[in-house]
Amino acid sequence: MLPLSIRFLQAIYQYRCDLAYCRDQCYTIHMKRTNLVLDEEKLDQAKTVSGSRTYSETVNIALEEYIRRHTFAQIDTFAGTDVWEGDLSAMREDTPNSVTR
Repeated sequence: MLPLSIRFLQAIYQYRCDLAYCRDQCYTIHMKRTNLVLDEEKLDQAKTVSGSRTYSETVNIALEEYIRRHTFAQIDTFAGTDVWEGDLSAMREDTPNSVTR
C-alpha cells in the first residue's frame, strides 16, 4: 500500500483532473450573491407555505412564480393577433391510441 502522503497527492491530482474535465464538459450554474432587506414575517410565512428549507430557496421559488405569472399575463397580448396558425380542432383530435398507466 502506498504511503498516506502519496495517496493524498494522487487524490488531489485526480480532483484537479475532475475539475478540469468538468470545466470543459459540464454546464455552469450562474448564481448571484446579494444582500436583501426583507420583511422577516413575510419571509417566514413564504418559507412555511412553500415548504422550502432555506431562505434562498424561498426567494428563488418566489422569483420563479413571479416570472411564471408575468409570462402567463403576456399571453393575453397575443389574443386575436393571428400569431398561431393551425387547426385547433384537428390538433385536439390527435390523441394517442392507447393510454398506459
